[in-house]
Amino acid sequence: MAYSKIARALPTRPDIKELQYSGARFSRGAIARLGQQLQSRYPTHKFQILLPYENWKPGGWTSGNELASLFSLLDHYDEAQLPDDADPEYFERFIIYVRDAPLDAGGCNGKLNDCLYECLKYIYSIFSKMPKSIEKPEYIKKALGLNRDAPIPVSYMDKVEQLAGSLALNIVGDITRISKRVPANDPLDPIEAEWISDAMMGGLIWANNEWKGYGRQYDATSLYPSIQQSNANFPIRQGKFQILKDFIDHRGYALYGLFRAKLIQDGKPNALIYDRDARIPGTVIFGEYVHFLFKIKNQGGVAGRVAKRVLNTLWGALCQRKRNYKTLTTDQTGPFKFPEGHTLDSIIPVGSDQWRFQFTNPGNPFKGEYPRIAPFLLARGRKITSEAIQPYKDK
Repeated sequence: MAYSKIARALPTRPDIKELQYSGARFSRGAIARLGQQLQSRYPTHKFQILLPYENWKPGGWTSGNELASLFSLLDHYDEAQLPDDADPEYFERFIIYVRDAPLDAGGCNGKLNDCLYECLKYIYSIFSKMPKSIEKPEYIKKALGLNRDAPIPVSYMDKVEQLAGSLALNIVGDITRISKRVPANDPLDPIEAEWISDAMMGGLIWANNEWKGYGRQYDATSLYPSIQQSNANFPIRQGKFQILKDFIDHRGYALYGLFRAKLIQDGKPNALIYDRDARIPGTVIFGEYVHFLFKIKNQGGVAGRVAKRVLNTLWGALCQRKRNYKTLTTDQTGPFKFPEGHTLDSIIPVGSDQWRFQFTNPGNPFKGEYPRIAPFLLARGRKITSEAIQPYKDK
């Protein structure tokens, strides 16, 4: 198949290449195979494929023997909710971004292997807050019985946590390590955060975009506030990853948690369970707050409108995702640095001379303090909504 390919490095980022393909009718399979060939040829590089929907839609970053990732609406919505041609089978153009292989381990000081120390310093943000036992990299190495220039093995992380005293150290990437320590505020570890974020995707859609006839609008009164102050339980502490054969406990009760709907026999957990000790009733968290604001809302006027807005936005503020965006332009002369501690989610071209980079901090992907409640609150709201509108979806 003949096609055109234009390759260029992004301004001030020679480690990121943009490959633009056009001039042919590319099937999804052909695009995936081409991406796979590039990954096989450059196994240490990372690749991201963008497909032209209404806007450019990126797949995930992949490398080596991983399957090439192509965006699909089926990853976000149920198949029954989509028209037959929602996901095109052919494209006249697409883009692949290629990132150079990362630097060898050793990090911030390659000669002395002080990368872990630099991470600890970044966590505390202010040097004076660091415990004496870890305030200098040589102190850590000495306490662990290592030479000054030795790298710190992952197996030593339990000892590092003891030295730090108040940290839970999680590692994601080629090696995954989840801390056994449970800090008082139960922060999210990156893997739990990923599960929660994925469980929030995909709203209900029964739609005919070409419909131009009579329509009717329904509105549930304070749907989410009513769920918040109900007896429904919401998790506020860390869940437990498990591999389950079914989702019922030994007493016949349904387990409370997040489940992988498509079970893949890869040895990884297919459930994240929140037991009774990890949950708290909505009445305890939100009861007084909802009742107070609901009274003001029912009084009407300006105060009532403000109360309604607060009622309907609080849960979103508690669960809001935190993303960082930066724009690169062709006329940029200074260095274009990635935010420290962040991972690159996607690169989206804006015209021919700009690119928008989206970043996420895997250790802190949410702005709100209670992101664990989000998928359960959404699931309950979507269940109520779907049961209300399902009888009318074909009318």
